[in-house]
Amino acid sequence: EVHAAVDLFQRLRLHQPDIFAEDVATLLEHEAHISAVRGQNQKALEIYREAETLRRKIARDNKASTAALENLAICLEKISTMLEPPDEVVLPAREAAELRRAIVHRESNRSQDLAALGISLVNLGAVLGSVDRHEEAAQVEEEAVKLFRDLLKGNSDGISPKLAFAWSLHDLGISLSKLGRHEEALRSKEEAVRVYRGLAETDSSVTQDLARSLYNLGVDLRAMGRYDEALRASEENATIHRKLVETDPSFTKDLADSLHKQASGLRAVSCHEAAAPVDEEAVELYRRLVETDPTVTKDLARSLYNLGVDFRAVGQHDEALRANEESAELHRKLVETDPKFTRDLADSLHKLAHDLRAVNRHGKAVQVDEEAVELYRRLAETDSTVIKDLTRSLYNLSLLETDQKFAKDFAHSLHNLGAELSFAGRPKDAATISEEAVALRRKLVETDPTVSKDLAQSLFNLAINFRMVGRHEDALRADEEVVELARQILETDHKILGFLANSLQNLSFDFAAADRHEDALNISKEAVQLYRMVGEDPTPDKELELANGLKSFAARLQTMDHHEDGLTADDEGANIHQKFAKTHSEMTARSLHELAVDFRSIALHEDALRAEDGAVELYRKLVQTKPSFEQFSQSLKSLAEDLRAVGREEDAAQTEAELILLPTTALDGRWSSVPNDAEEESPR
Repeated sequence: EVHAAVDLFQRLRLHQPDIFAEDVATLLEHEAHISAVRGQNQKALEIYREAETLRRKIARDNKASTAALENLAICLEKISTMLEPPDEVVLPAREAAELRRAIVHRESNRSQDLAALGISLVNLGAVLGSVDRHEEAAQVEEEAVKLFRDLLKGNSDGISPKLAFAWSLHDLGISLSKLGRHEEALRSKEEAVRVYRGLAETDSSVTQDLARSLYNLGVDLRAMGRYDEALRASEENATIHRKLVETDPSFTKDLADSLHKQASGLRAVSCHEAAAPVDEEAVELYRRLVETDPTVTKDLARSLYNLGVDFRAVGQHDEALRANEESAELHRKLVETDPKFTRDLADSLHKLAHDLRAVNRHGKAVQVDEEAVELYRRLAETDSTVIKDLTRSLYNLSLLETDQKFAKDFAHSLHNLGAELSFAGRPKDAATISEEAVALRRKLVETDPTVSKDLAQSLFNLAINFRMVGRHEDALRADEEVVELARQILETDHKILGFLANSLQNLSFDFAAADRHEDALNISKEAVQLYRMVGEDPTPDKELELANGLKSFAARLQTMDHHEDGLTADDEGANIHQKFAKTHSEMTARSLHELAVDFRSIALHEDALRAEDGAVELYRKLVQTKPSFEQFSQSLKSLAEDLRAVGREEDAAQTEAELILLPTTALDGRWSSVPNDAEEESPR
């Protein structure tokens, strides 16, 4: 019917354009509005553009008419809301604001015209923000805030500017946040909340604006480290949306988003147990919404990812694994239709590998980590704005300066993949990946010194892999750097003491491999001293580390012909092993196996044989009551190698026969590579 009316008035306008042009423009705008309501946005935009042409002609023909200017401004404002970036969305919004400004000057600052200008400025600010022109958006929104503040000082006739004032404060806060000006953003958003709260007392329709403002207020409170206040804002936001859903189910998505943010606030104050049920409720709401709206899939995937973070933090690894498996699967489906989710898929796979390791599914973890790394490689290759050369480390300094979060995530994934490859008996591949992790973290340290500990961990693992493939000089250089970094970190963080002791222990093996036996002895002695300091608050694992340190120190003493001191150190280490063999058999067996790996790496096969034989004896007893053969089979395989290395071929064959009869075999590898995984809240 509207379209028929438009046709009729179009024909009339051909005969009397001055009389019917206004009617045709109004009908066109009405038809465009109906099309927009029906979701026919492109059709609506085309009709609005037709109306715009008429409105411009009317304004030109009636230069003295304020109404003609105002109608053109309204039409342009409608068009600006219909356009999508990267289309030119700014021009119509800016022209509308300038027309409003002209009307204000023409009509001597009437309050209703000032309010209309303010709303037009708010619209322009939103449009500028949508194309990431946040500096300009903030300037426009500051003008709107001042305009409404001045209006509120007097008695305005026409519409009340209070609600629009709250809009302008809220939008200004968002723009300031985008610019990193969180203190100013916080002040603006806090004032917006106060205005919305006052309006909501007498007008319940404002409640949803209050909820949205509380949601965004929490963003800046978190950015400033005020986590408790951020949590309170998120909780109030969720409470409001829960009440809104009771009468209007269309707010279900907003409630789910609110719960997601509330859970984030709980995680920020380390309340993971409390965050889990909130995230679970958000997941269920998103799951219900996905049934009718597939676009919510990305929110469901993100919420499942965060639920996995909650479960992981409280040690519920099986539940974390299930949540992250589903999150990864959803992200995989999203990538099929929208490659921009590739980063989120890589992040999900990165966490999934961590969960698989936690439940001892190391083989699968290797596969998942390899896929995550491949995705990160692909992302790096296509980021032409920051990558000039895709070198062995895949990054250069320009990328690190522009996206450190991405670089850190990638470094974590590389580091963990290297550790998994080492577990799986692939030290050569592990060394290659670990070198990439080291190169990336070395660049990160240049701009973020807090990454030093991560760099030390990657170098620690790299040195282990170098030793396992016979690259002893490279291992020595890496371990020397690890020790230097650990000493620096120790100045401000005494928790690193145990790591420094382990690093010194490894360095002593490197010196021994290079025939620098006096250096090896001195470093080994220092390692034992540190192990004793760490063991002042004794735990089984700390005492077993001391035992291994004493055993290796004894070997150094024997090499330097300090036989009596060597026997004393060896006896002390053996006594500790015997003590825990009765109460902590599995831990002691693992400790002995790791000691054997170290001895074997520098061809001290007799020492390796004694340590591995002790591990095998313990595992042999353990599998009778705890049938887990993976570690037992690793030790048997290593023992056979040691026996063959000292010429005991028949004993080696018997050991291999025992290995063949086991139900499963495990992969040879070093068990002490340092895993490194930082929790993230969400993959964007």
